[in-house]
Order: sequence, then C-alpha cells, then structure tokens
Amino acid sequence: MRNLLQIIFYVGSVFMSIIPTAIAQPSNDNCSGARLLNPYLVTATSDCTGNTNQTVLNATNSGVDNCSGTEDDDVWYYFVATNPVMTINFSNIAGNSTDLEAALYTGSCNNLTLFDCDNLSGLPWELNGSTGNPYLTVGTTYYLQVYTWTSTTGRNTTFDICLYGPPMQAPTSAPPNNASDLCSGAPTMSLNGSDFGGNTGGYTTGGTGEPADTGCGVDNNTSWLSFVASSTTAIFHLFTIGPLEKISGSTCTGGLEIQFFKGETCSSLTAHNSVGWRGLDNDGNVDFASGSNCINSSAAFGGGTVQRVTLSSLTVGAKYYIKIDGYNGDVCDYAFRPESGLLPVTYLLFKGSNNGKTNMLNWTTASEQNNDGFDVEHSRDGIHFSSLGFVNGAGNATSENNYQFIHERPSEGVNYYRLKQVDIDGKIEYSAILKINNGKDGKPGLRIDSQSEAELSYSLYGSDLPPAALGVFDNLGRTMLSHTYNAASSGTLDISSLAPGVYFLRAVSVDGFVTVTKWVKQ
Repeated sequence: MRNLLQIIFYVGSVFMSIIPTAIAQPSNDNCSGARLLNPYLVTATSDCTGNTNQTVLNATNSGVDNCSGTEDDDVWYYFVATNPVMTINFSNIAGNSTDLEAALYTGSCNNLTLFDCDNLSGLPWELNGSTGNPYLTVGTTYYLQVYTWTSTTGRNTTFDICLYGPPMQAPTSAPPNNASDLCSGAPTMSLNGSDFGGNTGGYTTGGTGEPADTGCGVDNNTSWLSFVASSTTAIFHLFTIGPLEKISGSTCTGGLEIQFFKGETCSSLTAHNSVGWRGLDNDGNVDFASGSNCINSSAAFGGGTVQRVTLSSLTVGAKYYIKIDGYNGDVCDYAFRPESGLLPVTYLLFKGSNNGKTNMLNWTTASEQNNDGFDVEHSRDGIHFSSLGFVNGAGNATSENNYQFIHERPSEGVNYYRLKQVDIDGKIEYSAILKINNGKDGKPGLRIDSQSEAELSYSLYGSDLPPAALGVFDNLGRTMLSHTYNAASSGTLDISSLAPGVYFLRAVSVDGFVTVTKWVKQ
C-alpha cells in the first residue's frame, strides 16, 4: 500500500500544503495486488522464468501476521493448485537479509485462512504431505506471503520464485479405462486421447505367455498398457494419483517403477532404451535421466506425483508396451496423459481494459500444442461475433507466452470479445467471452471494464485524479469489500469471495469526488 503524507504549515493567515513524493512500494505490496505464480512442469533447464528479481525493498506491513518473524516488509503471490503435490522454489536470494519467511493462505484477501508456514531454511518448499507440508487441494487458490524474518527496517532482499507442478490440472482419480494386470490383456492407449491409467494392485508375472521378471525392481504387483507409435517420438505426462493416498489398505509412498518394451506379442518383448524423463528430485531440484528403459518415479516430485516422459527412436506403426509396478509392493493409482492429447492452449488469463479511444486485450497461455494463432472476435450483443484480426501463436510451447491486441475505435457501451484459437491442422477452440464497458467520453464516472469470477477491472474516467478509496456494497448498503488506494485511476479488485448477485462499486477521489456504479456478478 502506498503511503502519502500531507504536511500543512500555517504562515500568517495562509495555509500551505506540501505533499512529498510517495515512496514506491512493490506492486504486490498487499494481498489484493498479489502476483500470479504460473506452475511449470520441468521440460528444460530454462523453465520457470516468470518471477525473477523479486524484492521486498520498500514493502510495507500489510497487517497479516500469523507466522514467525516480523511481517513488516511482506510481498504477495497467488496460484491455483493443479496437483496435490507442488513445490515452491526460492533461488538467487541476495541483499542485506537472506533469511526469508513465507506463509500460505486459502480463502480470499479479505478473509484469509492460514494453511502453512515455512522459514525457507530447507529450500525449496515442498508441499507434499510430509510433516508440516500438507497436501494441496486441486482447484483451490492459495495466497503466498513472503517477507524477511528480521524486524530491522530497510531490507533490500531480492529473490527468484518458481512454482513447480503440472501446468494443467492433474486427474483427481484413476481414469475409468483401467489397465490389465496381464501383459496379454493390456489395453491400447490412444496417443491423441485423454488420460489412460490404472492401479498397481494386482500381481502377475511369469505366467503362460507372460514376460518374466524384467529387472526393474521386483515384479510384485504389475499393470500393463500398450500403444501403437504414430510418430518417432511419444511424450507422456505421468501422474501418480494422489496425494499418494491409501488404496486397498496400502500406500503409494515409494512411487512407481516403469519399463518400456517393443514387440507384437508379450512373449517376444525387447527393451526400448531410448527413454528420458524430467522432473524434480526429492530435494526439489531439476533432475533428468535418459538411456534406460527403467524409470523409478520416486525420484521426481516427492514420490513420483508427476513427471514428463519422452520416448524417442520409435518405429511408426510398431506396437509398444508399458509395464507399471508399484515400488516394493506399493498400491498406486496412476495416469498417463499423452502430450498430444492435451488441450491445444491452456489459458492463464484473458482480460481487457479501455484506454480512452481504444480497448486493449491481453491474454497469457501456460502451454500451447500445434497452435497456429488466435482470431480475435468482437460482438455488440455477445451472440454474433466478427473477426477483428489474427495474432500468431507460438506453435508448441510449455512455458508462458503473453499476447496483446488493440481494438481501435470500439463501440460506445458494452463490447464483447472472444478468442478463436486455430490449430495448425485447422481445428478451432473458443475462449471464454470477455466484456468491456466503454462509458461516454468527457463525463466523469466509474466504469467496470471487465470481470471474471475472481477479478473485477475498473476505471475512474473523466478525471485526472486517482481514487483514494474504493468500496463494494451489496443492495442493502453493507460493505463487502473495502480498499484504500493512492495509485492509478484504474486497477483490479479480488471479488472471488463474493457470491453471485447485485453490487455497487463506489470510488472517492483524492479531491472528494464520489461516483458509484452498479454491477452484477454472475
């Protein structure tokens, strides 16, 4: 929160007011300005570059104090859990204090509930169900508070922060197309389909027509899948359905042992050794291996929760088998997700704002598969859309990409936008519809630019003065949200805690100008 001190002097019969320049705090100085942490699945050593050179310099006390240390210079981040097990990694910590403390919360900025604390002495912070590191709930938004442990002021600490985990939401239960315990009954997995998986609760080895123990640990509870190669490379995202839960009275604490074979029948299998995987080791560091057909998934993501497996040098049209075995008798639910079966584009955000005579659209993708680009479409009624222009996509990407489109001379009133994502092969997918409300020029007022389920974008237009206070009220006049600002004349509010209904947004500018606008949360 930016502080502004007004000093008034009385000289004779004249009052003189001096307003010094405000100290610039970080934009994420408070929970309401929390920065998004994008989850990364390790596919290269350059992954996770979105939040580097972060700082607590000039951060102020947000008033949230629930863990050890002194939260007098805290900064904020947020993310949506895509897996029960995720890792928050801090690196390149530098400055006059390198002792960082962190707190994780659920709820909303106006109603936070402490989830966990960590003094970051054992980097990175693995939320993997171990003592003091509880499992996450898939789909839940978490707020992360970071600050220096000391109460000494003037800390200039900088750091990089990264969230490791699948960029797409992991399965919460085993897929219905369960694999057979027998190699001879292994179902064929589509490389362009959805999740395929099963359970390692069976025990089959050495039976008639079945392969003998193949030397990747002890075959004491096996499960099998097969696929036909459609290209020379196949990539899978491997999930241990979790959080490493109890299944049939056992636990999946050791992860999986996995092998890959080539052969038309189970009695004539040969090992396929052109296999590589990437993930995080048990210390949360990037790890990878290649050249073996035996993978022990316990080395990645705190017990094998997720990793990316690449099979190369495949023979197109040939049949391949995958043997999945629970380590030391572990009973595990698991899923293979072919990378080619992922959604063509995973969106992190799609938002827009009015900038006088133009509307600016911004969107960010977490991953792209065969994405030719985006046809930006516009509508006046939210039903009939026409194209405004085309923005080229990144093709294939597993890291964040940011896009922007400017609509010149939009219509007065409400404008609707959507993105028609076009694959290289011509297939299309539509984004959610974005609404931007353009008020009449020259008349001061408060405008709702756009809204989603979690965020409301506003602008105080027709005035050169920024709002000093913002409030959200229900139709009974009760205060639902209250924020104090001294910043730009536009911004965003966290409305995730509000139930659907009719609300009123009120802004009071620094010169006392009051304006109110009505809006409906769907």
